[in-house]
Amino acid sequence: MKRSGDLLGDSIESLVLIGSEDDQGFRDDAAEFCRAAVEQTGRDAARLEIIDGIGHAIADEPGLAAAPQTAHARKVDAVVTAGLKDRLVA
Repeated sequence: MKRSGDLLGDSIESLVLIGSEDDQGFRDDAAEFCRAAVEQTGRDAARLEIIDGIGHAIADEPGLAAAPQTAHARKVDAVVTAGLKDRLVA
């Protein structure tokens, strides 16, 4: 996390998604990455979105073949779409 800001440079923004049911370690790391990126860049370089009811996987296991979109994947799709609209349509 010491170099989170270096990953984002002067103009890149990151939307970090994590499930509310994901392992605590993943949730903590995602939050720390965003906090460090904002602190190191001095701007809103990273934003954390926690998606209710989702664990780590958004596809049915083993996730190796094409399959219909799951309810969890639809939630992620909606958050990503809204995030992109916020940044690209402004």
